[in-house]
Amino acid sequence: MPEAPEVRRVTDKLRSRLKGRTLLWIDILPNNKYTNNLTQWWGQVGALFPSTCLEIICRGKQIFFFFENQIAFYGGLGMFGRWFYFTSKDEISNKALQKYTSEKNHARFALHFGKSSGLLDMSDTVIWYDDIQSQGNFTITTWSGAIEKMKEIGPDLLATSSPFCDIHPAVRSSLPQFFFEQVTLELFSDGLRESRRSQIALCKFLMEQKYFSGIGNYLKSEILYRARLNPFRLVSTLTDDEISRLYGICLTTIQQAYQSGGLTHGTFLDPDMEKGTFPVFVYKRAGEKDPHGFTIVFISKDQSPDKRGTYYVPELQPFSSSLVAAK
Repeated sequence: MPEAPEVRRVTDKLRSRLKGRTLLWIDILPNNKYTNNLTQWWGQVGALFPSTCLEIICRGKQIFFFFENQIAFYGGLGMFGRWFYFTSKDEISNKALQKYTSEKNHARFALHFGKSSGLLDMSDTVIWYDDIQSQGNFTITTWSGAIEKMKEIGPDLLATSSPFCDIHPAVRSSLPQFFFEQVTLELFSDGLRESRRSQIALCKFLMEQKYFSGIGNYLKSEILYRARLNPFRLVSTLTDDEISRLYGICLTTIQQAYQSGGLTHGTFLDPDMEKGTFPVFVYKRAGEKDPHGFTIVFISKDQSPDKRGTYYVPELQPFSSSLVAAK
């Protein structure tokens, strides 16, 4: 957590407010995981700023910023990372910024946007990166470096149903064709049928971002529950009908979570400090009853093939290819 729906929600809000704005400088706070690398990278490229932010997009769980000077940033939120948006353009927003910076927080660094007159830079908007456990990542690179990072990430399941629109022409022409590739049933099926993956457990396959990106721990459990598939079956045991059902439920569940603003179960907040409201059937509900009256079971990360906790209902997700259609 956060997963594709949360990352896309963050991206959408940052994109709507910062695209076309001028990045002035980065505030790097001392003594945290990000300090040394950011200080070194900014020392190399800081002279190229101020520069206009042409585009903010995401692929899977990574967010990409593209600037007019051919510099790019990319970063992931890890388990607890959050971007918070503040502006000093009105009194209420200014007070919110003062409150955040004066109280205890887990701020690591900030990007300042505003106006540059050549002699004087005036920041009126800031986004703070806040990360209680510093498990996220953030890199300053070039456009080509950002695209190389994209190559490590599999086709984006959420972007299949909600593709980015109106991408800046200069950025769009630089993006590789695979960025726009939709996850079709054929592509999804081929990914599961790949012979080298035949002995991978289904729960582990869904979590592997290089195959298909965007699914994390809560989506894994929710998707497999809705698809009535046992998390621990090998992908090679899936029938064509099961693959088709899994494909459709992956797309619809991720889309539903996105439309709900994601899931807040713990610390996730969007840039406006708002929570996600996606309703879950099984995630974090071990020992409770599912809508059909069956007990939800939790398998610890030490026992689950993907090394993450897994929630499922054995009666509805049997370790066989038979579907419990009656429920």
